[in-house]
Amino acid sequence: MSRLVYFCSWIAAYYPVYIVLSAISGGFLILLTPKISFWVYFLMYAIYGLLLCVQANFVGIFFSRPKIAISVASLFYVIQYLIVLLVRDKP
Repeated sequence: MSRLVYFCSWIAAYYPVYIVLSAISGGFLILLTPKISFWVYFLMYAIYGLLLCVQANFVGIFFSRPKIAISVASLFYVIQYLIVLLVRDKP
């Protein structure tokens, strides 16, 4: 199996899951805040899901063992979150 086929099949397998979860999350949040459009929530979660797929593939390229790749990808994600949290503008 070529790398292109592998990565496309991985995205094709997980993207429908992210779409369904985005629709459920958007439907739930629209009940809490009816003034904001459903599509805002849906797109926010769908783009976030795609970003996680791309980030996982990017980190997974550098490791041959899945457990190490998962650990490093999780650490990479937490470090990104902490950097954004520390650098953002304070009110």
